[in-house]
Amino acid sequence: MPRSVAEHLDPAFAPKRILSLDGGGTKGIIEIAFLERIESLLASRTTNPGEFRLCHYFDLIGGTSTGAIIATALALGMTAAEVKALYFRLAQKIFRKPWFGIPGFAPRFHARGLGKVLLEVLGERPLESGDLKTGLAIIAKRLDTGSPWVLTNNPRSKFWNDPDRDAATGKVLHIGNRHYRVREVLRASTAAPYYFSPKKIRIVETEPEGLFVDGSVSPYNNPSLQLFMLAGIKGYGFNWAIDKDKLLLVSIGAGGRQPKLDPVKGLKMAPVSLAIHALQGMSWDTQVQALQLLQWVSETPRPWHINSEVGTLEGELLGDRPLLRFHRYDVKLDPQWIAQRTDLTVSEAEIVRLDDFVNPGIMQEIYEIAAKVAASEVRSDDFPASFNVF
Repeated sequence: MPRSVAEHLDPAFAPKRILSLDGGGTKGIIEIAFLERIESLLASRTTNPGEFRLCHYFDLIGGTSTGAIIATALALGMTAAEVKALYFRLAQKIFRKPWFGIPGFAPRFHARGLGKVLLEVLGERPLESGDLKTGLAIIAKRLDTGSPWVLTNNPRSKFWNDPDRDAATGKVLHIGNRHYRVREVLRASTAAPYYFSPKKIRIVETEPEGLFVDGSVSPYNNPSLQLFMLAGIKGYGFNWAIDKDKLLLVSIGAGGRQPKLDPVKGLKMAPVSLAIHALQGMSWDTQVQALQLLQWVSETPRPWHINSEVGTLEGELLGDRPLLRFHRYDVKLDPQWIAQRTDLTVSEAEIVRLDDFVNPGIMQEIYEIAAKVAASEVRSDDFPASFNVF
């Protein structure tokens, strides 16, 4: 019998399993290839594999931008195959050029297609919706206050309920997070600057709406470190046990490729193009930092190479014990790396084309690469029997 959402979130029910999904536009299809592999492995352990869903296993599923869309679909009980079909449909509707708009002065894409599909799939469901079958976390960046927002369906979170009115003014201090529509929060999390317009959300009834953009411009495009902090920092209200035998964190990326720039070409680039490149570089740096910190505090059976200075951190540990068990899955968009793990040969020119995260045309090809990588990289023993609580 699957756990209820209350049991998934309740710290008394252990161990806990977290699934973290990066942002990455159309390259989010890479995550779905890994999810299909994980779902298949875990389903085979159950008495009724056809009824198994990843929301039965993971107690918290969180994501940024495209990862937030996938996370929400999984939390609603969709299979990985259903999410894949939804994702292909979404990409075709989202990444269309608008009929009008001056480049640099208008968003590259119109968000109407995204909003229409989100409304169709989610309706007016609020974060407190009983249709969410496990914990959900969605990350966006609030521009008007300059703060990242991590919205969850945890009823013990600080801003979940409507507060009492201010005694002196009678003013409502804020609208409880439980009332936020999931589709609006997702629209905020996916509002990448330059590509889509920001999203406004009413925070306080008597004040101007908050202005939100894509969570990828916060430190949490790879949200795994933030989700780990959600689990353990008391202020977030989860209060889960922090121990390698009680906490499993699985992080899935959307195609890693370090942004590089020829210095001569860089000096000749238009300021807006240079700014976009710098922003992409910052997003990469924060993802690497999250990976480095998590590998430093966890039991990581197959750690990733961080850089030439610190290597993988294998054999190094901050403190006297691991705080969690951690796995990171991704496809490194590098010809040699792919060749070592699959029977595929991919040229550098093809890698550049596949790294275009707003091009739906790359999705099938990059999915097939990711599926081959997942077959070799995701292993049954990555999910110890001690975490088999369905």
